[in-house]
Amino acid sequence: MKKNLMILLLASVLISFSSCVTKQTYPEKWDKPISKDSNIEELIIGSFNCKSNNKNDGYNSYLHYSFDINISNNDCDTVNFKKIEANKLTVSILKNHKIISSKELVLNQDYMNQNGLLSLKSKDEFANDIFVGYGTSQKVLMLDTKGNIIVKSAGYAIGTALIVIPFYISDEHYYIFERLKANKTE
Repeated sequence: MKKNLMILLLASVLISFSSCVTKQTYPEKWDKPISKDSNIEELIIGSFNCKSNNKNDGYNSYLHYSFDINISNNDCDTVNFKKIEANKLTVSILKNHKIISSKELVLNQDYMNQNGLLSLKSKDEFANDIFVGYGTSQKVLMLDTKGNIIVKSAGYAIGTALIVIPFYISDEHYYIFERLKANKTE
């Protein structure tokens, strides 16, 4: 009986230490997102800072992360959006006014336009020497009243570590990327 109680206690401790939830609420000081009736595909056209401008909360990100575009050392300064067809957008990453990477996004394949929001989703299974699991992340892009991009980044992962320790991780943050004047494009 004592042995079973110790095993149960150990299992409880392991499970309680294996969860992590981080959730940031929408910052009150930021301008509110524009109407959900707007067409984000048309309004997002233009150039934005590559790095987020989250001065108060310490969370920063890069806009190209939302599109699974990897840049060495995050060495970029501008992200440019262009509509190339009715259902296609091009995302270009620039450094010193030169394109260093770009990606074409297709509606309903790479992104969804729902209620004035541009939604990107990815699913990943992962396994290595320590972890085995499954996770998903979703990035939702919206515009504020000043035309800046707001990214809501949310995701979770569930799995096991060292085969015996289950884990669950949930994360949600907001990032703001300032719209640039027209003269800072390519």
